[in-house]
Amino acid sequence: MVDTKEIQLIRDLSLIPTATFYEDLIQQRVMEELASIPVEAQTDEFGDIIALYNGDPSLTDATNIALVVHSDHPAFHLTELANGKLLANMMGGLNKDLAIGSTLDLHVSPTEGGIFQTKGNITEEVDIGAGNPSRRFLVEVDGSSKGLTFGTLALGPMSIDNQVIRASVLDDFAGIAMVIEAQRQIAQEGIPINVYTVFHRAEEVGFIGAYGVASKNPFPKSTFVFSVETSSIIAKRNRTDKESQIIAKLGEGIIIREGDAMTPGYDSETIHLMRAAGLEMGSSKVQKQRMYGGSCEASLYYAMGYRAAGLCLPLFAWHNNGDLEGIHQNIREGVHIDDLTNGILHLVTMARILGENKNLYKSLGAHDTPPEHEKLVESRKKSFEGYRKQGFMRN
Repeated sequence: MVDTKEIQLIRDLSLIPTATFYEDLIQQRVMEELASIPVEAQTDEFGDIIALYNGDPSLTDATNIALVVHSDHPAFHLTELANGKLLANMMGGLNKDLAIGSTLDLHVSPTEGGIFQTKGNITEEVDIGAGNPSRRFLVEVDGSSKGLTFGTLALGPMSIDNQVIRASVLDDFAGIAMVIEAQRQIAQEGIPINVYTVFHRAEEVGFIGAYGVASKNPFPKSTFVFSVETSSIIAKRNRTDKESQIIAKLGEGIIIREGDAMTPGYDSETIHLMRAAGLEMGSSKVQKQRMYGGSCEASLYYAMGYRAAGLCLPLFAWHNNGDLEGIHQNIREGVHIDDLTNGILHLVTMARILGENKNLYKSLGAHDTPPEHEKLVESRKKSFEGYRKQGFMRN
């Protein structure tokens, strides 16, 4: 099978390791891809990429969509210890119960001119007395531990089996491929709207890049903001539930994400546009669901006053968690090729519908921001400032 452009991009990205705040090489690859599309792309002061296809140059009444994705994945930050071992701090939502015995690919910082250096094995927890709340582990290194800064799960190369793409990172490399290909097709058609594509850093530790972007208001609050993500097909409705359940299926279509764990229902006008695109696609498959297994950046944008919702790919083995699939080990994530194809079609169809029916989709006013969302914004601001003081944010 010959790779489509989006599959080839996922394949290329899968060769590049990523971890929260160590995303430079992913961002470089994204900028290379954007250079082949008629968009204006730049990196903001925090290291996020914002690209604009300017199809509606109106200065006073422009119609805008923003497609937002992220470039990190749960992994480990490393600190060299005196005994030659490494202290590994889990960054993002990996399954702690699967950590011991896991093999890691260990990398130097992208700014040091190299990535993969050697392998290591997680041998023990540091905080075993309290269930390891700080998610810290010790790593035995196969070679030198000098200069190693982050570690990723060693799960093997990308493959395609029975129309399912399997890779160590598809959250959110699959989303990146979707929005770039959709942006390319929208520009080729000359659809008369503005389309922003935003590539956030540090989503997995609490929407840090998204907060940095949204707080600077790079596009009007009337913009339709779509968090283009992957989301687990197996989830617990509530954190306290003992049993998980199947809430979506691979190969049954892209998911109109009506809400997430943090937000039961997104902006109604945005959901209406997604629904209209789903109906327009006809025989193409579309699913509709509140994906309550996790939260996505649509919740933060919604809390900060944007018309926001989500479009997501059904994901097998979310965050490499084999326990979700009845396999007690870290495994590669999976998405279905048909869902990826339908996701791109859905994004382009939304743009086309909006370009043809601008008056129908004008905002009727700002939505209500509940106290829970006000707390979300305040907590993200606090986290953002904390990481900035640690030197992780570029300004």
